[in-house]
Amino acid sequence: MSKNSSSGSRSSGNRSGGGNVQSILSQIGVGTPNIRIRTIGTEHTGVYLGITDGSAIINENGVPRYIKLSKITAVEVGV
Repeated sequence: MSKNSSSGSRSSGNRSGGGNVQSILSQIGVGTPNIRIRTIGTEHTGVYLGITDGSAIINENGVPRYIKLSKITAVEVGV
């Protein structure tokens, strides 16, 4: 993980087909706010709800979003 000292956020890219992303997400507590999950061409920001069936779940403005771990290119915490 890298730390961006200007904004205080942490981020990690996906370098191992979802394994690295799952490792990062497993360290984030369920209910953690201000999580941004990026994929190619899109991003979702909200409350982290966990991982199920190979997808990360994030509550984005009251709408649950299921994002396949293999499609995630970065995870940012504290945005």
